[in-house]
Amino acid sequence: MTSVSKSRCSLRRKGLFSAVYGAYLWKFFMRSFLASVEFPPHQAWRPSDDLNNWVIQHPTTPLDSIGLVSKGWRAAVLSCDKIWSYIHIEDTNLYTEESPSVRRLVRHIERSTSYPLTVSIYHPFSFDIVSCPDRLLSLLASFSNRIKDLYLFVSMDVLKNLNVLQSSLQSLHSCIMIFSDGTEPPIYGEEIQYKIEFFRDAPNLQKVDLWEVGPLPYSGHIVLPWNHIKIFKCTGLTFWVNTHEILRILQEAQDLEECILHCQVLDDAIINFDYRVVACPKLRSFRLIGDNRRWSTGVRTLLDDMEAPALTHLDIAFEDVLANGDNTHLMPLILKFVERSRCKLTYLRIANMMVSREDTSYILQAFHSLEELHLSNVGPDTLTNVHLHQLAFDSQDGVVPCALPMLHTLHLEGEWSFSPTNFVEMAAWRRMHHYVPLRRLDLFVKEDEDVDITLRHEKLLHSICSALSVYERGGLSFNVAHVSSEQYEDTPMRMHRAPGGPESP
Repeated sequence: MTSVSKSRCSLRRKGLFSAVYGAYLWKFFMRSFLASVEFPPHQAWRPSDDLNNWVIQHPTTPLDSIGLVSKGWRAAVLSCDKIWSYIHIEDTNLYTEESPSVRRLVRHIERSTSYPLTVSIYHPFSFDIVSCPDRLLSLLASFSNRIKDLYLFVSMDVLKNLNVLQSSLQSLHSCIMIFSDGTEPPIYGEEIQYKIEFFRDAPNLQKVDLWEVGPLPYSGHIVLPWNHIKIFKCTGLTFWVNTHEILRILQEAQDLEECILHCQVLDDAIINFDYRVVACPKLRSFRLIGDNRRWSTGVRTLLDDMEAPALTHLDIAFEDVLANGDNTHLMPLILKFVERSRCKLTYLRIANMMVSREDTSYILQAFHSLEELHLSNVGPDTLTNVHLHQLAFDSQDGVVPCALPMLHTLHLEGEWSFSPTNFVEMAAWRRMHHYVPLRRLDLFVKEDEDVDITLRHEKLLHSICSALSVYERGGLSFNVAHVSSEQYEDTPMRMHRAPGGPESP
């Protein structure tokens, strides 16, 4: 081989090496870039723990500013369609004709290429409330078939304008809708002057989250494709809700897997609805929250007329502490609902209603699959020393196992009459001698008005903490605390948690 040929071969190898090395460096740079740039979080819009407010987060750094860091960063920003997949529109009034906001939006859409989009429209009540500008509507229509997630915090007028997107939201998977102007939906019996139906024909819509909107009922005020919705959450409600309308929704939503209903009143006035017992074949998680005495009447109707054979998670609670005498009938209804459904619950939470010792005995005997039990303000005699003994020991002949054999989490909050010694013995036995060890134990005791009683409770709680601390190293996470009346739904004043264990609620 001549020296010229050798030189050419060497150059080719160097060129090939440079190309491969350059490609590798670019991939490494892109990977580092994607890891260092904070994309809009998956939970950019999320409800607060008590479901009474929403936490809304928006990106604070314009993407164009990121590209100013260096040529490499600019190239990375422009070539990454994922980073342009989140479109945030704030104050719809600014999107008129060829305004700067419109030009930025057009450029943003172009750079997202064909990537599925998450679109948030945030127009709070503090802004002037007007209809959505035609120019913005036309832009939304131009890429509406790529919208996968849609977050709306807008006025009723803007929601009505969005009906032009009705047939084009072919990729829509989830939607959050919040009324920013507090407009109440029409009451029963009133003629509907308008409908919100822009997602009526969305074939892939599976998750709907409404807040202060009123739960669909309202005789077609909001139209949804119920036949393929899997997750439905309607929270923060201050409106009256008709129980029979909810049953109608459950009857139609045969694919529904998770449902949260939070309302002030469940009205059980009979409407034109023909049914016997509504079956919810795929419903796995059901949460009902209310804050009015009339709510309990609607719960009776709802639970009497539905069954959910696939149910694993059940959470029923009054939002506020009511006198136990006002809701003594609810727990037996809940137990009958579970029995009729023949479901295998793994999670049960009951809050702010009376649970008798007989109710607890039934739970211990019948709910063999239960893994988590949460009882908050359910009465001082709900859990007795007899129940603690049943939770701790097998029968003498070893044939019958201890109660709730799968239980790994126990949360107790309120006033309790059981012995601290028996409580510690139960926890110790389930840690040391049971094949499903107790992993999480919470005991929050309400302070007494009598200072001497409170001090005596403090000593008992301290002794419980000392006794349970032996099992921390083995993996037991426990919270033991006094809780004042004002703090009843807040973080406990004093917490004890095993290292590495989950955070307190």
